Amino acid sequence: MIITRLSTIEDIMKIRKGREFVLNSVNRSKEKEEHREEEERKSMGAGSDRMGQAMMMEMPLGSLISYGRMTEEALDELIEELNAE
Repeated sequence: MIITRLSTIEDIMKIRKGREFVLNSVNRSKEKEEHREEEERKSMGAGSDRMGQAMMMEMPLGSLISYGRMTEEALDELIEELNAE
């Protein structure tokens, strides 16, 4: 499999380094956003966690730039690293 900016988070979860990246990113995000997420759960209902996870898995890697999670250079480095595995 060749990873590109259009590959999804689900795609990179099939690669060891991709799983490591996603798990590390999720853990960092959870630490920062726990309070906000609790408030969203109260207003959105019980299925919101599953829905959020499904949406994340279908998100293309290029979205990480749009959401301010990575720079273009960092994404290019990640893609290169994932394709080298």
